[in-house]
Amino acid sequence: MSGMADLRVRVLSVAIAMPFIAGAIWAGGWPFVAMSAIAIIVVIAELSAISRDRHFDAGVLIGAIGLVAAMAAIHLAQYGLAVILLLATVIAAQLFAWSNDRARLFAVTLVYLALAGFSAILLRDDPNYGLRAAAWVLLIVMATDTGAYFIGRAVGGPRLAPAISPAKTWSGAIGGVIAAVAMSALFTGFFLDSPMAPMIGLAVIVSVIAQCGDLAESRFKRRFGVKDASGLIPGHGGLLDRIDSLFAACIIAGLIGIARGGLSSTGQGLLLW
Repeated sequence: MSGMADLRVRVLSVAIAMPFIAGAIWAGGWPFVAMSAIAIIVVIAELSAISRDRHFDAGVLIGAIGLVAAMAAIHLAQYGLAVILLLATVIAAQLFAWSNDRARLFAVTLVYLALAGFSAILLRDDPNYGLRAAAWVLLIVMATDTGAYFIGRAVGGPRLAPAISPAKTWSGAIGGVIAAVAMSALFTGFFLDSPMAPMIGLAVIVSVIAQCGDLAESRFKRRFGVKDASGLIPGHGGLLDRIDSLFAACIIAGLIGIARGGLSSTGQGLLLW
């Protein structure tokens, strides 16, 4: 795909998805849980197709139902129940997804998706900082992806990880971090009372982890000789190809927020320094 055609697809996919994403983030509560659950279900099917050559079977169904139930439990503040549901889901999914290395890898991906879903819900459910926390994470990821794309194409130079993702460059990676820092500075100036320095440092961490998540997904696909996660987005792969970095960003943001604010004030822990 040419550079302009690639850009048009990216812009179109964002334009179509953004009203739904923004609406769910703004509404919070069950609409946000529902949006997160739909994304998780689609990605479970894509990961199963990559690693097990099947989009839907008993293993996928168990994984989807179990993770959605666990995410609902997180939203209801039933944290122990969420952990039990996750463990039961992983065990059951492995049993029904063939007892081999591929099944074990599929089970590991369910844990990763659960961590991302749990983190996103905990961040948004914060009664005081939830909306701002969810918006900050999304904007940091978008700035990272946009900065990496444009600066990488404009500057070029040495490849970041040629064996994993030949198109990515060091200039693009650095450009993504710079764009994330600029976005965090603007967000902090307009919407937060936090000092600028820690928010800039936080943006660097989340941006780097987001790019690592993107590389991890590329490595996962290369292991199975797959170029795209699916054909869900015409001309540009699957949902996982578009939000792989967001999963990683949610996990690190959620862990930082929990460490500083606890399970009930995760957004505050992330943004209030």
